[in-house]
Amino acid sequence: MIVLIGSHPKGFDEPFHPTTRSGKILRSIIGENSSYVFFDIWRDEAEQKSGQISIGVLEQLNEYLESGYKLIALGKIVQKALADRNVPIECLPHPASRRKIDQVALKAGLISR
Repeated sequence: MIVLIGSHPKGFDEPFHPTTRSGKILRSIIGENSSYVFFDIWRDEAEQKSGQISIGVLEQLNEYLESGYKLIALGKIVQKALADRNVPIECLPHPASRRKIDQVALKAGLISR
């Protein structure tokens, strides 16, 4: 199982909401594959700007790790925030990246898992 980690839910009630650009792109790549869990480390933009990650979020990520999940940050901002807290994390480009090279890397990275 893989946890795809983003920053915050952009005003929706779930990470990578299906109506957002990121949500559409991720779902077009992984389809209905149930081995992926979508997760955000912040509740809103204000939390993201502060850079703090709640103890509850860190505990949830630790539970995923202990259960054998692989954690993948989508984007450098999330990767840095988690790496700064010593969370073992891999990184793929953010799905909303407009660069073709990032889109290719994201797709290849998700399909190879």
